[in-house]
Amino acid sequence: MIGAPRAAAMWNAAQRDRFFSNVSLLLHCDGTNGSTSFPDSSKNNTSVTVTGGITLSTTNSKFGTACLLGVGSNGYISAAYNASAVLGSNDFTVEFWINPISIAAGGIQVFSNYNVGTNLCFAIYITTAGQIQLYVATGGTTWNILNGAVVGTISNNVWSHVSVCRSGNTYYGSVGGTVTNLGTVAGTIGNPSLPYYIAGSPLAPGPYEINGRMDDVRLTIGTARYTATFTPPALPFPNF
Repeated sequence: MIGAPRAAAMWNAAQRDRFFSNVSLLLHCDGTNGSTSFPDSSKNNTSVTVTGGITLSTTNSKFGTACLLGVGSNGYISAAYNASAVLGSNDFTVEFWINPISIAAGGIQVFSNYNVGTNLCFAIYITTAGQIQLYVATGGTTWNILNGAVVGTISNNVWSHVSVCRSGNTYYGSVGGTVTNLGTVAGTIGNPSLPYYIAGSPLAPGPYEINGRMDDVRLTIGTARYTATFTPPALPFPNF
């Protein structure tokens, strides 16, 4: 009996996120089935709105009570613009769990922030074949930092952990803990002062909403978490 509280305390301490003060967006996607509420558990308490056919689903979540479910009907969620969440010249990490049912011809714009044709900035795109590509720009009319750098490939009906991060001027991407060096390119990422669009995008022309699930979406500004092979998290991202 004496050892039980100590064991619990050690488990809690082990699960702390030493970079939590840098977390700028944290969506656990938990709640009741069919809900359109996606609270941000980061310090920013960012306002998140839903457009189209995005809801919570209590079926087949990766962690917790639910996950994000999209049905491929041009929906998305928007995390409101916050100056403390700008990529700019910072180190950063974008990561999420994803489980597509299928990927339509338009693909999926899974995490993006830019103005079409005038202020290209940042986009993580998934092709019909499940290839994850990274697009990064300084804010002009071309993807002049990275243009379709291949992060890896995901499969339908399988949960995969995906990350993209920058350390200095070097970009890294991972699927399932296997890290790829995407290149070293200088340049401050543009800032369109727009929301982050997740699981789909309003930006024409396409790509569109995921037909499938996402869970535990996290943006960390100031820290490149994954620059070498690692084991994906076995528990939900902590709130402390």
